[in-house]
This record gives sequence, C-alpha cells and structure tokens, in this order.
Amino acid sequence: MGVMPNRTAAHRLLLQPWHPRSRGERLLVVASSLALALALDAATNGEWRPIVAGAATLTAVLALLPGLAWLVKPVAAHVGLWLVFNLLRAWADDTL
Repeated sequence: MGVMPNRTAAHRLLLQPWHPRSRGERLLVVASSLALALALDAATNGEWRPIVAGAATLTAVLALLPGLAWLVKPVAAHVGLWLVFNLLRAWADDTL
C-alpha cells in the first residue's frame, strides 16, 4: 500500500465540518439563522412560516447546545424525509 500524503492545515479544515466553538460564534449562528428566517418569512408572506421557524429554532438549539446533536440529528433526518415525501406528493397532486 502507498503512503498517505501529508495533509496540510487547509486540507484538514476543508475535510472537517465547521462547528461554532466560542460563545461569539454560537451567537452569530443563532442571530444569522433568525435573521434568515425572518427574511424568508417576509419573502413568502408567511406561507412557509412553520417550516422556516422550525429550521431556525433547530439551528439555534444545535448552536447553543451542541451536546444535543446526537438526539436531534436522527429526528431532523426523519422530518426531512417526511417533508420531501409530502412535497413530492403535493407536486404529484398539483396542489403545490
């Protein structure tokens, strides 16, 4: 087998997912997710408010309490699949 090449610091940063580490980074994630949710809610006239608010809440909880990620990730995957299924069903029924 070949020798694994040395990975530079840039490669290590690109391969690892970003997680907010300091309190300021966590608060920045919370503030930006809420601002994005408000902008999307205003742009869609409140039609997608439950989904946008839920996504912003989930992002804020994960940013502030990263220890809960093991519990939230499977639930988020289930909700994501449910949302995709229902959007496809609504598209097929021409109700979207």
